[in-house]
Order: sequence, then C-alpha cells, then structure tokens
Amino acid sequence: MAGPHRALAETRNAVESAFRDAGIDAGSRVLLAVSGGSDSMALAQAALFVASRAGVLAASLTVDHGWRQDSPDEARATRDRLAGLGADPALVVTLASGARRGPG
Repeated sequence: MAGPHRALAETRNAVESAFRDAGIDAGSRVLLAVSGGSDSMALAQAALFVASRAGVLAASLTVDHGWRQDSPDEARATRDRLAGLGADPALVVTLASGARRGPG
C-alpha cells in the first residue's frame, strides 16, 4: 500500500520533530496562525494531522487585514477549511477599519 506523497510525509515528520522538540505532547494546546496561502495551508494540514494523532488540541487563527475587498470572504473560507481539517476552534480576527492599509 502506498503511503502519502514524499513531500507530505517529510512535512509531517518535520512537524512531529518540532512538537517533540518543543515538548508538545498529548493534552497540549497549540494555536496555528494560518494566512490561507498554499504554503500556510499545507503546513497547517500537516500540523493538524500530527496533532490529531498525538492527542494535541489544535486551534487556528486567520487574520482578515481588510487589505482587499475579498479578504473577509477569503478569511472565512480559510477558517472553514481549517475547521474541516480538525482545528477547534478555527477563528478569524478582523482588524478594525482604521488599521486597514493598502490599495483601494
């Protein structure tokens, strides 16, 4: 039976090592800061996989900076994907409108 893709297996192994080095074990809590980009989502998916098997409680946080018109929808979609992967809770924090910068 084939296992996960080599890159996925290596990422999971790296997360396991990071958890071990940080003393994160069963019953520990971690908070994953996730932008929603492909690299951030890949690492979050690996971390949630490892956490679920290690008995680690994993929550996620995505910040809606309000820099783009679609950013609220993107942040909510990221939250929903993370919840589906096991983040509990999966949260979105929206910055106050006065903190928004960028074009438009």
